[in-house]
Amino acid sequence: MSWLSSAFGGYKNPNTEANKYLDQIPGQTKPYYDPYINAGKHSLETLTGEYDTLTNDPGKRFDELGAGYKNSPGYAATLRTALSGANRAAAMGQGG
Repeated sequence: MSWLSSAFGGYKNPNTEANKYLDQIPGQTKPYYDPYINAGKHSLETLTGEYDTLTNDPGKRFDELGAGYKNSPGYAATLRTALSGANRAAAMGQGG
């Protein structure tokens, strides 16, 4: 092998040569990934707070979510019709 390596200017381990470039990758990509890494770290803090809120008092959070809910006029009309039909059937003794 020594005559072959001397014929081509010396043997260099390809693995060692490749690692020179591979070792540069983390430093070169860091500026591109940092915004996403930081956003993930911030989101984790927010998510932990939400989990604490949900596990400590889930009913309160549910009430907050439904506080602005209003039935639509169509729903109210359908509900009235269904209840009046059920009431008439019950009055006639045909309730299920």
